[in-house]
Amino acid sequence: MGLRKFQDIELASNKDKASYVGWSNTHPVLCIGSEKGSLVFYNRKSQRKIPCISKHGKKVTHGDWHPEGLLITCSEDKLLTISNQQGDTVQDSFIVKAEPTQIKWCPSNDPAKKVVTCIIGGK
Repeated sequence: MGLRKFQDIELASNKDKASYVGWSNTHPVLCIGSEKGSLVFYNRKSQRKIPCISKHGKKVTHGDWHPEGLLITCSEDKLLTISNQQGDTVQDSFIVKAEPTQIKWCPSNDPAKKVVTCIIGGK
């Protein structure tokens, strides 16, 4: 039977709490979003933690990993942000009219186009 290891991953602030957690299906990377809008990327293979403070201004509510290693996150501040697995913002963030939820990458026939869908304002 395999040996299981547990590791604590601390957020950028001791007063902050996790509000989103998601593993990439294709890369050994975990992302933790916080109530204060920060993200922490943890690479299981290298055991490296990358804190990304102020990706969002408010609570990170949802996220989804693309097979190419991109993560899109949304938050209560109506902001959508795309990050790579190293925590870099790879495209300008977008602001939507109301709070986005249930964000998902959509399959696309054109590999150059990346499409997402989400519910905006609970509608």
